[in-house]
Amino acid sequence: PANWKPSDLKPYVEKVVELFGAGRVMFGSDWPVCLLAARSYEEVFTALQTCLAGLSEAEKALVLGENARRFYGLAAP
Repeated sequence: PANWKPSDLKPYVEKVVELFGAGRVMFGSDWPVCLLAARSYEEVFTALQTCLAGLSEAEKALVLGENARRFYGLAAP
């Protein structure tokens, strides 16, 4: 776990988005458990952004917040 890099996660993230579509995937973390393998929450979030690099800006917005907002019935900012 100490030597992971975003490219290790990328095939899994891409497969999930391929199978379910960007409209049905939402970001979540296992904070603070992620600190067992990462130095910070920022490192984990940056890794996800790297994994999502192939998506459009609209698809990234869905995964990074819009899907959760819609699912939980939260008001738009």
